[in-house]
Amino acid sequence: VKKNSPAFSAGIEQFFDYIISIQGTPLNGDGSVLVQLLKNNQDTPIRMGIYSSKNQAVREITLTPSDTWHQDVNEKSLIGCSIRYCSYERAGENVWHVLDIALNSPAEMAGIIPHSDYIIGSPHTVLKSEDDFYQLVEGYSGKPLRLYLYNTQWDSCREVIIIPSHEWGGAGSLGCDVGYGLLHRIP
Repeated sequence: VKKNSPAFSAGIEQFFDYIISIQGTPLNGDGSVLVQLLKNNQDTPIRMGIYSSKNQAVREITLTPSDTWHQDVNEKSLIGCSIRYCSYERAGENVWHVLDIALNSPAEMAGIIPHSDYIIGSPHTVLKSEDDFYQLVEGYSGKPLRLYLYNTQWDSCREVIIIPSHEWGGAGSLGCDVGYGLLHRIP
């Protein structure tokens, strides 16, 4: 969600919010419906149904699609956020809770915070299962890996860059323990 965009002004929260309807029309995975509804309602306030996977609740927002919210000639978004078409039914399940972090580890160097940080995604791939994360980390051994984190103390998301390595002097390639599953979901 880009700062000062219609999505930002309407309170859409990155990673956690899912657009489920526009003007009462359900969005059932067909991206063309969303794009057409936004184009047809440019510069007109529209109602959107939003499901929050963090709060596990549906709310309605009003948003005005516009191409005047930015100064960048390359910006094409009418609402100012990236959208991925996917199901929200298991959205809160694929998170990895950061537990202990070793001193001088890649995790510590990247600024990852133990116990309050949750790994919620990566721009490199969609994390659909527990193994997807471990395969992603191994695939980026020795290379910069971008991860999206949610911090429960700050109630905010951020991106970190970490370089997984088995050569840092400790256990594992990240230098942190992570928990996955029912006991490690975002509270």
